[in-house]
Amino acid sequence: MKEISFFKYILNKNLSIGEIKHQNSSNNKLLFTKFNNIFVYPKLWTVITRDLYIFNDFERYLSQYKHHKEIILNQNEIIQKIQSVSQIKGSYFLFGAEGNYWHFLIDFLPRLSCLKYISEKNIKVLISDNLPEKFLNFIRIVCNEMSIKEINFFKINQEKLIYNFESLTFTSRPSVNFASTFLLEVFKKNLVKNKIRNLYVKRGNAIRRRVLNENKLIKFIKGYNYEIIDCFELSIEEQIKLFTEAKNIIIPSGASMANLIFAPDNTKVIEIRSNLDGNFSKNINLKNRLSLYMFDKTIKVGPELRKDIIVDIDELKKTIEEKKIY
Repeated sequence: MKEISFFKYILNKNLSIGEIKHQNSSNNKLLFTKFNNIFVYPKLWTVITRDLYIFNDFERYLSQYKHHKEIILNQNEIIQKIQSVSQIKGSYFLFGAEGNYWHFLIDFLPRLSCLKYISEKNIKVLISDNLPEKFLNFIRIVCNEMSIKEINFFKINQEKLIYNFESLTFTSRPSVNFASTFLLEVFKKNLVKNKIRNLYVKRGNAIRRRVLNENKLIKFIKGYNYEIIDCFELSIEEQIKLFTEAKNIIIPSGASMANLIFAPDNTKVIEIRSNLDGNFSKNINLKNRLSLYMFDKTIKVGPELRKDIIVDIDELKKTIEEKKIY
C-alpha cells in the first residue's frame, strides 16, 4: 500500500473533479470526486483505491502519524480483508463524522454542500452508526436549510476494518475558512448577533485536559457576571444561539471553541490552555475579528500526554481586569 498525492493520482488516471467556491476565492473552496469500486477504512474515514493507494493530501482530517499507525502498519491485514470483502452496490457519499464536536462542525459538516452538486438519484450518505443523535439531527437541520428535503443515511460501523463501495463520492477536507463561510451562509437568516452575555464554557466531565479546580474557578468567575454553560448538555442550536449573544467568553481549550465561528465581531475571548493545545483558536479567529487572549498560567498535571490543569485564578483575575473582559 502506498501514499500518493491525490492530484497526481487523478491526473494519472484522467479522473474528473468538481469544485465548490465561496466568495469566488480560490483559497475558499471544496473539491469533490467520484470513484467506482473503492474501499473505505471507516476508523479514519480514509479511502483506499482498488490499486491500493491512499491519499496524503486530500480527505484526511487526522495527522500523518495516525494514518501511518492505523493503516500503513496494518496494511497486510487490510489488504487481506480487501480481497474478500463483498461490494456494496449503489451510489454513496462519504460524510463520515464522529463524536468530537470540532471535527464534526469544521471537518465534516461543510462537506454537505457537495450534495447540491451531485446528480445521482437515491445517493446514500455514509455516517457512523454511533454518531450522537444531536449531531444527526443537526445534519437534517443543515440539509433543510440548504433545501435538501430528503436525505438517506447509510450507517456503518467504524470498528469494521474495511468496506467496498460500487460508487463513492468524497470531498477534500474543508478549510476552517470554508467551514466558517458555509455555516454562516447556511444560517444567515437565523443568526441574530447581540452582545449581551458573558460566557464561561465548562470542561465538565471531559476525559482529557480537565480543569481540576473548575468548581473554585466557576465560583470566582460568577463574580464577574458570567453565565456557566456546558456545551455537552446543549443542543447545537442552543450552543450557536448562546455564542451569537456573547460579548466576553472564557473557554478552556477544547472542541467547543468551534462555536467561536458564531460569536460577534470584537468579542473578547480568553482561551485557558493546557499543553499541546495547538492553534485551533487562532485558526478560527479569521481576519482577527475576535480579541483573543491566550492564557497559559496553569499547572499541568498527570501522566497523560495532554495534561489536566489547575488554573491560576489570581493571574486570571489580573487578565480579566487589565483587559476589561467582563
